[in-house]
Formats: sequence, C-alpha cells, structure tokens
Amino acid sequence: MEQKIIVVTGVESTGKSTLATTLASQMDQAYIPEYARQYLENRNGNYTYHDLEEIARLQLMAIENASSEYVIVDTAFLVLKIWSEEKYGKCARFILNALSSFKPALYLLCDIDIPWENDTLREHPNQKDRERLHKTYLAHLQEMPSIYKVLSGQKKERLDKAAQFINNL
Repeated sequence: MEQKIIVVTGVESTGKSTLATTLASQMDQAYIPEYARQYLENRNGNYTYHDLEEIARLQLMAIENASSEYVIVDTAFLVLKIWSEEKYGKCARFILNALSSFKPALYLLCDIDIPWENDTLREHPNQKDRERLHKTYLAHLQEMPSIYKVLSGQKKERLDKAAQFINNL
C-alpha cells in the first residue's frame, strides 16, 4: 500500500485545521496536527527564528511515523518557509531541504474567502496581507511538482471538493 500524504495549507485563519481534522475523521485516516500551534501555545506565543526549524523537525517526525493509507497533514514545510521568510527574511536550510524532498500526493490550498478570526497566535489580520500571502502560496505551489487544488467556499463546500480531489488521486 502506497501511503498518500494530503497537506492542507494556506494563510492563517482560512479553515485549514477544521478541514484537515474533518477530512481525517470522515476518511478514518491519520491526522497530523499543526505542530506550530502546540509549540507556540507552550511558549505563550513567543518564538525565534530557530524555533521554526524545531517545529519543522517535530512535524516531519510525526508525518514519518504516521501509518495509514492517507495521512492528512494540517500545514507542513511550505507554511514554515513562507512564515520564516515573512517574519525573518530567511529560511533555515533544514526547512528548505524538507520542503524540496517532501512529495505529498496533494496540496489543498485554502482560499482567503473565510473571514479572519482573532487568535492570540495569529499575526496577519489585514486583508491586503492575506491577499499578498495567498498569492505567495499560490506562486510556490505552481513551481512545485506536487498536485495542488484551491478550496474556496464554506466548510461543507470545501470538504466536498477536498473529498472529490482525494478520490481522484
């Protein structure tokens, strides 16, 4: 059985975690949470450039240890690359290497048509920032060899589209 990794990605507050957990639950498959959230909650939201590499290492370990036909990943190395470059103007070699060697079966890019919700860990409430960052995600995905699909609409519509894309793999 070839394991298929599905990565739910995109700008903050676009429904990634909701979509990823719901997909994994409905498909009865492995779910890998966004380790950045847990990591940052344990540090009251404080982090440094070097913490992003540690987050990437924890995320990679969880992905490698998952055992099911499909592995639904709530964010991964693309988020860490964009986040690092946005915040620090650079990205750790480990994250870049992980991203270049990572070959998911599908990326699901959540659109920014869901309103931003305040959260102590979120940093970009401005709509112009959201639009700019969404374009950054799209540009990166277009350059990568993996298949990607953009998901827009409300929760049920996104879930239905995601399921359809996964079934067509």
